[in-house]
Amino acid sequence: MSLFFLISVIFLQFVEIDTKKESFYAKFKNKNIYQLSDNLFDFKEEQFFSNPSELIKIKHFYMELNTTKDFLYLNTTLQPIGINKFKGNDTFLNGYEIGQVDKPYKINEKDENYSTVKSVQLNKNIFSVSALKLQEGSLFKSSDFIYEEFKEIPVLLGSDYSDVYKLGDIIEIDYVDKKLKGRVTGILDSNSVLPVRDQIEFNLDRYIILPELIIQQSPRNSSDLIFQQRHYLQLINGQLLSAKDTLEIRKNMKRISQKTGFEDYIVIGANGLGIDIVFSMLKQSQNLLILFALLLFILCILSISIAYNIKWDIVLRKYSIHLISGATINNIYVFMFSEVALIILSSLLIVFISIKSIGIMPWFYYLIMMVTGVFTVLLGILPVYIRLKKVNFSALLKGKE
Repeated sequence: MSLFFLISVIFLQFVEIDTKKESFYAKFKNKNIYQLSDNLFDFKEEQFFSNPSELIKIKHFYMELNTTKDFLYLNTTLQPIGINKFKGNDTFLNGYEIGQVDKPYKINEKDENYSTVKSVQLNKNIFSVSALKLQEGSLFKSSDFIYEEFKEIPVLLGSDYSDVYKLGDIIEIDYVDKKLKGRVTGILDSNSVLPVRDQIEFNLDRYIILPELIIQQSPRNSSDLIFQQRHYLQLINGQLLSAKDTLEIRKNMKRISQKTGFEDYIVIGANGLGIDIVFSMLKQSQNLLILFALLLFILCILSISIAYNIKWDIVLRKYSIHLISGATINNIYVFMFSEVALIILSSLLIVFISIKSIGIMPWFYYLIMMVTGVFTVLLGILPVYIRLKKVNFSALLKGKE
């Protein structure tokens, strides 16, 4: 089985596969994707929340990310939201898939229960590169991404919500401890997918989609300040899409950082020569993988042959019975081939089932694997076949050997 897994790994390195992880990015195969992440931990995080001037920096930083011509900034934020008097069932609740549904809660004693549901917030650029389609309604407009106090927030719903809410329905939302009023403006087609980060996609069918809000107003009080700080921290953990190399991306980000005064970030994939070294090592290791696969192939052949030779006496007695019944040496070879082939086929099935989780493999991948399996069996039992042909079965059956 190890041999077939290794062949699959080598195959994936040499052949472009339409995998679930890469399907969204297939159209960008000539571009590089870098992951942006804030670097605010422990003391730095405390300092950020205690200093109101940091909010101005991070707002300016976010605007530069969205408007620069040096790369395309994509951001999807998986932030659950609270819904007042929620009409849906438990499948929409946050944590349902892992069996840990969040319990309903109240913001204050006078409120009715809020249910915590799955939600994602998308920046404007996501819609310029995605192929999201609607059953009904309309997608977000440019103005929908600008936050205004007391203004209704447009809401898109995953397809599973089609029997729960209708276009025009008002939804009371608790987003990061901020009460918002949403209006349903569209319902997505089923099986709509989007990337989150690290080229991982997820299905939107059970999600509520909100626009990633740009808040131009200054905080009115301390609670509004905390809301805006928490909100903007989520907006700067997206992806940079560009044809530029790591050095150019580092220069672009340094320029934005110096212009805005926000320095607490890292760009994964562009923060040094590490990523280049890793890819260089992977490329060099391809020859080693091929060599290892060949050695493993030879080891499998030897293992089959040795196994038969170790139990040689048992093999002779077993197949002598077939000879008495009128079988030939060629018939015995077919019997042996069938025994080993059944084991090899079981291993191949496990590998094929496992590889399906990665993506759809081309037909010649399966052909290569099957041919490899057949040759492994044929070559493994060939020495035994040659040895059997030299045996004097007539003498053996008479008890002389």
